[in-house]
This record gives sequence, C-alpha cells and structure tokens, in this order.
Amino acid sequence: MEVVEAPGEVIDLLDTQGAVPVDTAVAPGPDGPRMRLHLTSVADVVAIGAAPKAVTLHDLRFDRVDGGRFCAVTSDV
Repeated sequence: MEVVEAPGEVIDLLDTQGAVPVDTAVAPGPDGPRMRLHLTSVADVVAIGAAPKAVTLHDLRFDRVDGGRFCAVTSDV
C-alpha cells in the first residue's frame, strides 16, 4: 500500500477483519515508498480509547525523526 493510504487502511482492517498493526515496514516502490503492515487480532491488544472511524487527509504529516519515521493524522471517533 502507499504510505499515504495507511491511516485509512488501518481503520478498515479494524472494522472488517478485527486486526490492528503491531509493526510496519516501509520500502522503496516503483512509484514511491510502500508500506507493509504486520497485523494481530484486536483481541490480543488492550484498547486505550475509542476506536477511530475515519481519517482526514487535512494536516496529514509524515516526517523523518531521529533516524525513523513519524506520522500524524486527524481521526474521528
């Protein structure tokens, strides 16, 4: 999946498969960075708030920070 699609895809996986990512990998792709999500069942994690229902692309941020990546999104619960 393209990196910009990741936040919405995570919500879709939660809703349709009851799965959440526990690790991610980003690698170069033919059209830019591509992301792979490593999933686990939502039953295997502890919820700490309301489940998100939607993500807006407004103010979506992806940055490099201390040798890693940072993503910030606005979500609707």
